Amino acid sequence: MDTTLRDGEQTQGVSYTPLEKLHIAKLLLRDLKVDRIEVASARVSSGEFEALTKITDWARHNNLHRKVEVLGFVDGDISLNWINDAGGKVIFMGNHPALVTEKTFREASESEIINWGITEPSGKLIPGVLSYLPAPDVKFDKPCPEIKYLHRKQEDADLYFFFNEGEAIQSSMVTLSGKGNLQHWDAMTGEINKLQKTSSGNEGIRINLAFEPYETKFIVISK
Repeated sequence: MDTTLRDGEQTQGVSYTPLEKLHIAKLLLRDLKVDRIEVASARVSSGEFEALTKITDWARHNNLHRKVEVLGFVDGDISLNWINDAGGKVIFMGNHPALVTEKTFREASESEIINWGITEPSGKLIPGVLSYLPAPDVKFDKPCPEIKYLHRKQEDADLYFFFNEGEAIQSSMVTLSGKGNLQHWDAMTGEINKLQKTSSGNEGIRINLAFEPYETKFIVISK
């Protein structure tokens, strides 16, 4: 995750205008293909709010909003409300914040009624919660927490790096974002082999992937 726009701006003598923040966000996400960017701290200033509004609007129209993060604070619903008003998405897993603080918990007050965002009292990732989130670039047909991945999107290809960090064999039907020819690149031998798709459509390419313990795979969708 790149923190140039949040942590980097805390460097002495560094200050970005909202438009500069938008340009840097575009450079990081569109040109450099970073996985995620942290763009702001909640409630810092009106300029920070304007910058976040511009970035979330652009990212949403370019299907990149799942890569944008904001740093909030333990202040009940104040930071969350700020993020929501600036175009971010807020999901409450479990109960709503019971207290709102300003400077210290000794000055805490009851939280106002929250009628924005989405709330799931059970704290579970049910379909309604998942549908509120941006569409994932990798979707497994069953939970596979041991499988980690990175995705890089180039002009002529989508590159996926998968890693099974568990001690057991993992196998799942996987839907990958992208359209084109499906290939497996062997990092040990340098060989490139075509892979057989199960299906393809608007959601992406479906393929059955299996991983030995601690195995890695490079999967490429070339245009």
